[in-house]
Amino acid sequence: MDEELLFEYPVQEDRAELKTSILERKRDTKKSTMIVCISSFFGLILIASCMFFSSSTVRLLMMIAGVFLMLIGIKHIYILNDRTHDLTMISAYETYMDIEVITVTGKTHKLHINYSDIRLCYLSKQYDIVRFLYEHNKQSYQELTDIDGKKLEVYEGEFRCPISPGYTQLFFLYLARRCFDIQPGGKEIVKKFGLQEEYIRKYIGE
Repeated sequence: MDEELLFEYPVQEDRAELKTSILERKRDTKKSTMIVCISSFFGLILIASCMFFSSSTVRLLMMIAGVFLMLIGIKHIYILNDRTHDLTMISAYETYMDIEVITVTGKTHKLHINYSDIRLCYLSKQYDIVRFLYEHNKQSYQELTDIDGKKLEVYEGEFRCPISPGYTQLFFLYLARRCFDIQPGGKEIVKKFGLQEEYIRKYIGE
């Protein structure tokens, strides 16, 4: 008999579109990286070279141009920081769950794990990464593929996935504890984030 689906985010209907957006981010990230490198390089050259000119007007213009190029680079650094987020997808059932992480590099990292095989699960100090230590067997395993679907070597027995404020963090802070142990304990979570209802109001708005 099929197990009951306890939690799913994002829903299946939205996943294909979200995966596509990750790949689009990858292309945009490459473009922004090139802009940062080129504008910063030429900006530094202009600023450093202005001292070799005797005309104060030329030095001022070169300094302004150099600073302008540096500002362009800084702007695109912020764009890069905004785009470099992996997508974590979770489907949790009564005795097992599936986690799929799509990285901005185009890689797909999957974990299929039985709760009984989890030896340790804990959150990072910033509550933005979840780490699993588990017993590798036929029921609990990983798959890692590149952007073209080619299988890559993976280290079994350990899995890490990023989470962010919202549904994925909600799951590991509160809901997953009903299925397996997670560190830090529930009291510490309530102290930092409040009760589940308070977290939902603050970070999800429902």
